[in-house]
Amino acid sequence: MYNLPLSIGLASFNMSEYEAWQSFLIKELNMHGQIKSTTAYSGNYVFNSISGEDVTGSSVISQESIEYYDPVKGIPVLDNLDQLETINDWDDLPLKKLGKETEIIRESRFVGETGISTTFEFDVAVGYIPPVEFIGPQFGFACSGSQSLSEMKSYTKTTYITYPVIQKKIISVRDNMRLVSENVAFDKYSGKPIITLTNDGHHALEIAGVEHDGDILNINIPASYYYDQMRQAATNEKLILTSTPERKLFITNVNNKYYLNISSLNQNDLPKYCTGLGVGDLVEIKAVDFPDTTALCHIANVYGNCYKLAETYYSATGNNLALLNGLDVDVRVIRSGCTNQLNLPADNIAIYGHQIPQLSIDEITISGSPMLALANTLNSSNSVQISSISGLDTLLSYPLQSFIVVDIVDNTKSITIKNNNEILCSNILFEPDLFLGGTGTGQFQVDENTGQIVYYSVNNPANPQEIPCLTMSNIIPRTVAISNILSAGANTYSDYWPYNAAIYPGYSQTNAFNNFEKGVRGKCRQNAAYIYNKDATGVISDQNMKNYTTGLFDLVLFNWEYPSANNPEKWLKSVQINKYSPNGNALEEENILHIKSAAKFGYHQALPYLVAANCPYHLCLFESFENQYQYGSNTYFEDGLLYANGSINNDISHSGSSSFNLAPHQFFKLLTIPSSDFSLLETKGFNCMVWVYSLNNNIEPPNLMISEDGDYVASLQMKQSAKIGYWRLYEGTLKTNVSGNEVSIGIEHNNNSLIIDDIRIQPSDAQVNTYVYDVNTHKLITSFDAQHFGLFYQYDAKGQLVRKQKETVRGVKTLQEAEYNNGYKVERSSL
Repeated sequence: MYNLPLSIGLASFNMSEYEAWQSFLIKELNMHGQIKSTTAYSGNYVFNSISGEDVTGSSVISQESIEYYDPVKGIPVLDNLDQLETINDWDDLPLKKLGKETEIIRESRFVGETGISTTFEFDVAVGYIPPVEFIGPQFGFACSGSQSLSEMKSYTKTTYITYPVIQKKIISVRDNMRLVSENVAFDKYSGKPIITLTNDGHHALEIAGVEHDGDILNINIPASYYYDQMRQAATNEKLILTSTPERKLFITNVNNKYYLNISSLNQNDLPKYCTGLGVGDLVEIKAVDFPDTTALCHIANVYGNCYKLAETYYSATGNNLALLNGLDVDVRVIRSGCTNQLNLPADNIAIYGHQIPQLSIDEITISGSPMLALANTLNSSNSVQISSISGLDTLLSYPLQSFIVVDIVDNTKSITIKNNNEILCSNILFEPDLFLGGTGTGQFQVDENTGQIVYYSVNNPANPQEIPCLTMSNIIPRTVAISNILSAGANTYSDYWPYNAAIYPGYSQTNAFNNFEKGVRGKCRQNAAYIYNKDATGVISDQNMKNYTTGLFDLVLFNWEYPSANNPEKWLKSVQINKYSPNGNALEEENILHIKSAAKFGYHQALPYLVAANCPYHLCLFESFENQYQYGSNTYFEDGLLYANGSINNDISHSGSSSFNLAPHQFFKLLTIPSSDFSLLETKGFNCMVWVYSLNNNIEPPNLMISEDGDYVASLQMKQSAKIGYWRLYEGTLKTNVSGNEVSIGIEHNNNSLIIDDIRIQPSDAQVNTYVYDVNTHKLITSFDAQHFGLFYQYDAKGQLVRKQKETVRGVKTLQEAEYNNGYKVERSSL
């Protein structure tokens, strides 16, 4: 409130100003309308609203009741499995508020009032004026004025906070069977349950005088717990790091590679929940003294406080990192390298019983180990002979007289193993402190998880640098075991997936693209799936076991920090994924028996056109000549098959809309056989099938041929296996012994012209199915079975399937035909 009165003679001024502030906080649990229970009854149902009971005696068929957490108080969160060792009950888990929606509404009002008042008085009188003794009129007047100004300002702020509804327990009853599912712990990143307790109607029953524990504990740990790149993009998106006297950011060049260096980066220097820079981050780097000098880069690798940079092709002028070399810079994260892949699983474990799983942790032994002695020696000396460290000679494969030397040359620190003057191994140790005039006395330590020696640069408490030269293969790392396991599995992921650029030209049109722009890196995809192999207890092996406690085993958890340390006889790799396309389709898998299967995608990588079993990706091919792609100066069909030695025919086709006029006496290469598969060519051979167009019987069959370093080493005339209309199916299986550098398999012919379509080649024992689609609509037109006979799909003008026809050795047979009621309206006046 503000009040200012002023009075000057016959004038007055009064100003009043009032301000009012209000703030409201509204919390909403979003429980309105949520289901508490649902029940299905049989028979007549009458509900007594007073007693709240069914008064007709109808039977309950099924019922489901739901309990919810109070999100204002928080929900139980599990940060890692080691946390289970520190709690005695599920209620001991820490409660955290993982999510809410906030809406802020501001309102302001202004009311003003101005008042002006003026008064004028005039008097006339008759009076006597001495000494003149004059009697006459007398006049008088008075004037006064006032002004008032009044203002009223009001401000209102309303904050709405809406908390999500989170289910705690679901109790289901059906056919007199009871099933309970309770979420006891949640993921800290996504807020979804990761530990669930379930039990059925036998739980808590007394069996042989003992209360039966029928709980099954399911633990599903997301991959984001182990892979930083799969976490929330919000952890560092829009992060800004500026160069200050206390924290220098600068660019260096090491072996023609550019690195961003940060002299000191502690967690306390970062915003809350931020993890700093990470692999895949797209960052803008700007010179402090020259703001117009910038570069856009991806973070390619992290070495302590040193970040390897991969410049983007769309940087302002190209090679801008060279202009930034040696300069202080500021960094802004434009797009986080974290991919929000919060729902992909890593661990999945089923445990019998309600109790908290008891972890048996076998810590790695570090004290007194030769690796610890070596780390301490490297911290105090720049050179150490291998044989001088007790026990180290049994771990290293280098000669005993070799020396491990720590060198600093031109502000670059390295660790080298030398035998006299011969360098046996060398690794760079990234040390920003050296470029700032420091001594670069970072610390060598032994990693508590892996037992390996790592290096920490100066002022860097995180991001250890591995030293491949000192990697030991026979160190037993930390292990964690759990009992009473019913089943267990694990999944691993990778963000590096190279591919054939000729098949995906749109992703890599120039070598200037870095791997993140090409789609080779930047997205974590499943690499392998594992299952745990262990003899389970049973009633036959142990007569004291009950039938409901059999089938259990002890589990050694998958080691994520050091995957190579997992016992391959226990953790069996059930699936290995070898290839992905840049857009995320799995192209080749290998099962536990090392049998490979493949899938190929075409039509601009949108549709699968080949699916093969017992065949690797690179040893099968199908071409229907429907699409052509330009890559550089060459034109390709699907799967990188070069458009050569012929031309497209758009007037005749076996399936789809095109075929191929194959030039005579020209080798049409289909596959290149790598040396690793020469034995397959010799023992099993390759089978080729092709449809050939012929108006008469004078056609000469095509030849299946093998070229070795440009010379033909094997040839087979293909045989006709079917004739349907003007199209003939030819096939042949060719096997031979080869030893050349470049071995290819293809076909040629001696006719004046030969029209071919739908050609397929594969190992003779592979199972392959292929597909042809309409180029414009992407509707399936033909699917080919293992014998290479087509199933044709025909559509009407509206795109509705009207007919299916199947090729057989006896011709084309109609399998299915449909007519549709279009519902045309008939006017009555026309009747």
